[in-house]
Amino acid sequence: MIANWQRVAALGVVLASAAAWALMRQAAPPRLPDGTNVVVITLDTVRADRLTPYGFGGVETPSMAALARDGVLFERAYSPAPLTFPAHASLFTGLIPPRHGVRDNSGFRLDDAVPTLAEVFNALRYRTAAFVSAFVLDGRGGLRRGFDRYRDDFDVRLQDLSAMAGIQRSGEDTWTAARSWIGEAPNSPFFLWVHLFDAHTPYTPPEPFRSRYPTMPYEAEIAYVDSLVGQVLAELERLAIADRTLVVVAGDHGEGLGEHSEDEHGLLLYDSTLQVPLIVRFPDKRYAGTRVQRAVSLVDVFPSVLELYGRQPSRPVDGRSVLPTLAAPAATDGPVLYAETEYPRLQFGWSALQSLRSDRLKYIRAPVPELYEYRTDPLEEWNRARQLRDDVARLETSLMAATAGSAAAAPTSSVDSRTMAALRTLGYVAGGDAPADGDASADPKQKVDVYRRLMSARAALDHGDEAEGVRLIQSLLEDEPGFEAAHRTFRDYFFGRQRATEAVSRLRAMVAARPGDAHLLWSLAEAHRALGQGREALAALDAALASSPEFVPAISLAGDLLADRGQFDEARTRFERALALRPLSSELVMKLARTYVQLEQLDRAEQLIDAGLPEHADVSGGHYLRALIAEQRGNDSRAEAEYRLEIALHPWDYQARFNLARLLGQRGAFAEQIDLLDSIPALAPEFADVHFYRAKAYLDSGDAANRPAAVAAARRGLQLAPDSATAPLGHYVLADIHTLEGRPQDAAREIALGRALEARAAARR
Repeated sequence: MIANWQRVAALGVVLASAAAWALMRQAAPPRLPDGTNVVVITLDTVRADRLTPYGFGGVETPSMAALARDGVLFERAYSPAPLTFPAHASLFTGLIPPRHGVRDNSGFRLDDAVPTLAEVFNALRYRTAAFVSAFVLDGRGGLRRGFDRYRDDFDVRLQDLSAMAGIQRSGEDTWTAARSWIGEAPNSPFFLWVHLFDAHTPYTPPEPFRSRYPTMPYEAEIAYVDSLVGQVLAELERLAIADRTLVVVAGDHGEGLGEHSEDEHGLLLYDSTLQVPLIVRFPDKRYAGTRVQRAVSLVDVFPSVLELYGRQPSRPVDGRSVLPTLAAPAATDGPVLYAETEYPRLQFGWSALQSLRSDRLKYIRAPVPELYEYRTDPLEEWNRARQLRDDVARLETSLMAATAGSAAAAPTSSVDSRTMAALRTLGYVAGGDAPADGDASADPKQKVDVYRRLMSARAALDHGDEAEGVRLIQSLLEDEPGFEAAHRTFRDYFFGRQRATEAVSRLRAMVAARPGDAHLLWSLAEAHRALGQGREALAALDAALASSPEFVPAISLAGDLLADRGQFDEARTRFERALALRPLSSELVMKLARTYVQLEQLDRAEQLIDAGLPEHADVSGGHYLRALIAEQRGNDSRAEAEYRLEIALHPWDYQARFNLARLLGQRGAFAEQIDLLDSIPALAPEFADVHFYRAKAYLDSGDAANRPAAVAAARRGLQLAPDSATAPLGHYVLADIHTLEGRPQDAAREIALGRALEARAAARR
């Protein structure tokens, strides 16, 4: 977090003309009447220069044009981050990313102490609702706060990434749900957020827009989004509430479209991804047709809306109200604007980027600094950093003040495999913690080709062209052997299709070509582990660590393998070593804590978890481990509460569901136990034990109508794992049912089978 942010003069967030600012503030518009509705529509991935009111003629966007005629258009509006989650967090809090704590699309959570716009209106007794269209805005990231309803019910349970169609929804679906919510009480004051994701890749516009613009799929998606904005405006008119509704339409970030060799967004900080549309329509169409020329930021939305309602932020914010500019829309003097992207560092180990924008200049802090006179060079083609060194030094000083006291962004919550899979399906290279390896001095603009090659490989794999995808990955790894994201893509592809044997074969061939490559050996070890080949996996890791003794992923995986074999002391040593090398890794904290639990060192485990959970209570597995500790201490009620917290934060955690179901069965809550157990097979299809416990729960319920389900569950478990340690339970459930139904011989046969399994298990021990 930034310390002493109130010293804004040091940052340079000052007006070029204080007198002009004072004059504009005197003419600030009056507040809106109490009870005036607010509708915020965010357009994901929409460039301002692809809309009619911003001068684009390639597609028709009549709704946005009409909105601009009736409202105020900000000609130069910018995002503080070219990523969905950080940008939305800034819009709803008035803070730049270092201050609200969200630095990337995954692994971060909005600081609970930061007030949101929804919370303000919720406190005013407004109805509040959000309807988001992509998993990247899942409410557990903190944006849910203040909303009575937050529609983010995306399905991330599926194993096959190619089947994860439920992690985003069409704008039509989102708006239909939002329209229904408005209609529940249209005459009660409300605060509504509608998020439209359609312009994001892949560009798949619906008809008639696809046929209307066959060679412009991105722009066709924007035309479709424009039609949805028109539906929102039409519904407000139909309900006769438009004249008491403030409408704010804003983009979250743009899209590269090949400029500066960036196809999408997140990697670089050029205006192709930072400049966004921002249009505000007042209830009485006040200031209709006004075009504000002063540069503004998404962080300005929060204080502007508050001022319209006669309120001030409860704590300092980075944004400034834009309302004074309406009295002098042609003025260009304004505050310096901040933007950043931590995506290159967090995902690839390259340098992060920060920028400051004054009225005339835009400075990008990078290993190769950049300075653009963007008014005369809007495409940012001529880097003037060498010629204007005094300006670079001045803006660098301001940027240092802006980020003083701000620690390097580190994920505040570990990202589980399903979350990572969901985000990768949306096009994001998602990871839990920062990469272990990477060239921190690498300038992202000089790594664009590497990034594009990775995206091409992923696209080939996603579209079923396996030969080309694998060829591209192998070629990339030949040039960038330590590029962890490429290794991860390779592993995800084969593991996600349960083809670990083939992965082992391919990886062995790659290791033979580059013996001693720690990344390849680590990937090979993971493939061996997936096949249950622990000895071979450890051998691969020994070879990896012989060449790279401080390679944290290999050290951590060795700990996992040792824990798999019950060698918990040895596992603890590995996790402690890994954590010493990467102390900010929440994933390693949880692994070490779990090992302490397995060693029955409960106090040490609890101390470690407490250090990681108080501020960021969504760390994956934290509440699960607290529940295990409570169980070992005989505190079942505390354990039950912790399991419920884990499930609330991570609904796909089948282990927490399974253990909670076991506790419920012990106290006779069979109906809820059965519901929980029945939900697990969809989350973990190969988890055989759940079927044995489902069978027993059906039997224990005492309802004869449940007996067929108990038989089916027991047989399913025996089909999946006929020789497992839990399989005898399946036979005993079947024996009990046969006894209840008067078939003693069948019961005796099942008892014998169960006892034989127990005897074999005892002999193995």
